[in-house]
Amino acid sequence: MEHRRIQYIDDYFDSSMLYVSIVRSQVERGNINMISYPDPPDGMFVLGAQDIPGENRIHLSSGKIPLLAEGVIRYLGQPVLLIAGENRRDMDEFARYVSIDYRNITVLPPFENYFDEQVIKEHSLSRGNPGKVLKTAFQVLEGNYYVDETLPWSLDAQGAFARFEDGRLVVYSSTQWLHHVQSTVARVLSMRQSDITVRRTAYSAQFDEKLWYPSFLAAYAALASSISGKSAKLVLSANELLYNGPRGTPVAITHRSAMDKNGNLAAIDVTVNLESGAFPVYSDEALQRASAAAAGNYTCENVSVTTRLIETTRRPLDFSPGAGLAGCFFASETHASLIAEVSQTDPLNWKLRNLNEKESPLAELLSRAAAASDFSRKHAAYELAKKRRSNPEQENRPLRGIGIAGVYQGNGFFGRGEETERFKVTARLESEGDLYIYTSGLSGIHKTASLAQRRAAEILGVPRDGVHIINDDTDRIPDSGPSGLSRNITVVYRLVERCCEAIKKKRFRNPLPIEASRSFRMPAKDRWEESQLQGSPYAARTWAACVVELELNPILLEKSIRGVWVAVDCGEVLHRHRAESSLETGILHAIEGCTVNLKNLEDPESPFHLPNLLDIPPVSISFSRNSRQKFPSGIGDLPYIMIPPAFTAALSQASGVYFDRFPLPPRKIHQYMEGA
Repeated sequence: MEHRRIQYIDDYFDSSMLYVSIVRSQVERGNINMISYPDPPDGMFVLGAQDIPGENRIHLSSGKIPLLAEGVIRYLGQPVLLIAGENRRDMDEFARYVSIDYRNITVLPPFENYFDEQVIKEHSLSRGNPGKVLKTAFQVLEGNYYVDETLPWSLDAQGAFARFEDGRLVVYSSTQWLHHVQSTVARVLSMRQSDITVRRTAYSAQFDEKLWYPSFLAAYAALASSISGKSAKLVLSANELLYNGPRGTPVAITHRSAMDKNGNLAAIDVTVNLESGAFPVYSDEALQRASAAAAGNYTCENVSVTTRLIETTRRPLDFSPGAGLAGCFFASETHASLIAEVSQTDPLNWKLRNLNEKESPLAELLSRAAAASDFSRKHAAYELAKKRRSNPEQENRPLRGIGIAGVYQGNGFFGRGEETERFKVTARLESEGDLYIYTSGLSGIHKTASLAQRRAAEILGVPRDGVHIINDDTDRIPDSGPSGLSRNITVVYRLVERCCEAIKKKRFRNPLPIEASRSFRMPAKDRWEESQLQGSPYAARTWAACVVELELNPILLEKSIRGVWVAVDCGEVLHRHRAESSLETGILHAIEGCTVNLKNLEDPESPFHLPNLLDIPPVSISFSRNSRQKFPSGIGDLPYIMIPPAFTAALSQASGVYFDRFPLPPRKIHQYMEGA
């Protein structure tokens, strides 16, 4: 069987191809009164919404987003026109003469001060009687927490290349979801989906920022190619990707906790506001994830959770590592640290006393991470040092702190999404003995692909080099769903196992070739019960406890990580070295992200960079040997969920200032310490 050499999107080239660029709106919200530009030179095309033969929309589970603005502007930088030409310099020069006149220009209040009219969706869940308990409680603590929009963890090139090959439209895309690109291009060009081929290009990193946004870029390139009859290529510059590409969702969370006289939880009332940008992207998924995680992992009979999706004039916001969970666990774990401090309790002991041990293995994980890091002794010593000093900024030696957090990572779509979409994997054992696995998951750079090859070879007793994964061409593979959301190890890998086991049963009773296809079914045990706020809403959950110890220079406000200790329960560990490497890399990214946001990135004095070798802290990782889970589960999002609350707790103890937002660039730390 022929194997295609996969290239990066920037490597695709055709001598007569057109480059495609985007003309974007310069206002946040309003109406387009008139668009004017001179006649384009020969070989150059200017395309607007009126030139789209099919739908001017991209379909997502929660709604639709315009491909090109059609009279109405909803956010700054919204695409209005496409320019396609053979010379980029000429295109840039022509774009200077494009004039867009706006009217009825308005703005919406920022996310933090929204109007009721900006609430797109609201979801409420409760059990018990939290309102009554909060009124009569021994003590009530309230905290407000904020997570800013996250930077793209990867500035990997994003784009698309489209051309006709033997009369058939072929689109090359740097996407994690091939079939979403295919269905989008088909709708935009009013073509049958089966008449379009989409092929995945290589990319160096996968942080779930390539789930839906590549469908935009692919539709632009395909439109230009279809109208011009030539090959068309669109690749966003790093600057354009940074300011107009996908970005994680800002979250504002309010926790009100009622406690009894022993400092134990009696009631929890949580309000979660998620910013959607101008158009909701997978809003139901985001709201459900937030609802399930908002109250944290603690036992409480009286719980109320309200989640809202807020419209703003920012570009549509996207999944980021730990989507829907990172902000909620940052808030719940930071709030738990506050409760422990107010009740003058060791945070580890408070967590262990209030944990829901029936649903999670966190008690064992927290105890293991705490023992490895000597958490309780260090926390007590640093707490005593904090109480003895009068002003941290007058100290002439580094200040130390240590923090602990317990979290989980959700794998796959929320609830029954994996079942309702009917995603599948197919395997075929050929006559010559080679096995071919067909799936849109397990993208080429994903390490799970080699693990799936190894497992398939074990089940069927075939050489590993005789197992081939076909995952890059919609003409050859079924829709297995996106290669993201930690689905590869939890869903796709298990479907590969089931296909191979089905072939094994038939192998000596049926002649070759033998083919088997399997779709995913949610486990019947511990299904999510929304009314009771209990059970598992995912195909699997990965649990982790994390301890971060740091030093803070009180003069320069520079932070140095002294150590990170992690205990993980991810079911069967398929490849220990690769699992440790993945976590260590993610931990370094997450630590850097603790002090960097978009505004911080614009400051040349505090650039975004990966740590150099001298900055890399010691990291200790342990995996559970007696996991409750029968199957392996993903770990890729864990660092981005567990590091922020542990880091913030450590920084709060070191500085003596209670931090309630994330990330924390030096200027923000200084503002907090000045106001203390």
